Amino acid sequence: MHNAIGRDIRPGQLASIIATISDWHENARDMLVSIEEKVAWAGVAQEDHKHHKEELEAKMEAGQAAIWRLCGATSSAAFATLLY
Repeated sequence: MHNAIGRDIRPGQLASIIATISDWHENARDMLVSIEEKVAWAGVAQEDHKHHKEELEAKMEAGQAAIWRLCGATSSAAFATLLY
């Protein structure tokens, strides 16, 4: 296959082929940089989501504990017995 490339090029076409391949290479490199940036952004967004979820869960647990204390219960099981 490598020999066919040289055989099919007419005199004067080499500069045009080099320019086309160079443009393709530059576009591919730019696309790779863009993909890498999006992957990095997604990683940061995932970490932010994880921390936000942990904060909400901590607030929810604190709220539940406050409700249990107000009702005289020490756990969710004890709270459930107060309801029935």
